[in-house]
Amino acid sequence: WVPSHVGISGNEKADRLAASAKDALETPVGLPQEDFIPVLKRAIHNAWQQDWDKEIDNKLHVVKPRLGVWESSHHRDRRHEVLMSRLRIGHSRVTHRHLLCGEETPLCEHCGELLTILHILWHCKVFNQERRTSFPSLSGFLPFHPAFLLGEKPLVPFHRILDFHKKSGLPEPVINLLHSNSFLLL
Repeated sequence: WVPSHVGISGNEKADRLAASAKDALETPVGLPQEDFIPVLKRAIHNAWQQDWDKEIDNKLHVVKPRLGVWESSHHRDRRHEVLMSRLRIGHSRVTHRHLLCGEETPLCEHCGELLTILHILWHCKVFNQERRTSFPSLSGFLPFHPAFLLGEKPLVPFHRILDFHKKSGLPEPVINLLHSNSFLLL
């Protein structure tokens, strides 16, 4: 109630409505749909993140545990992007050919371990010297984590991974350009 509203019918009505609204549980004023969009986006993202957090055996989850824009994937060079994406998800011709051709799961010819991108880049002892020279900044990081090489903010520049591959003497190049836009890895 406002004293200056006494005797003015519209103002007295406004006072009554204001007094009744203060005791109401809900405000009868609708919100524009646009106000709900950020709330819905946040809820969807949170639900997606919860599902993603359950993917503990997913190779990409290891290097990208939090969903969101991958800032380091905005390169102008598509070949670079394709190669990094394939390395991050662990897919290559050598490591996945058996799935397409009905062959035995490949094992490392040097140590008999399961042949994976991570095994080639970090675990196979045959390539320890090449690793030391290609990834010197990782020498003090134990235990190793794949995000050091392939994560959002890798500790090693990408050209060092290519350098490692060249020094390792693996039988096939990391990128085998069959045609101008065709890529095969390892």
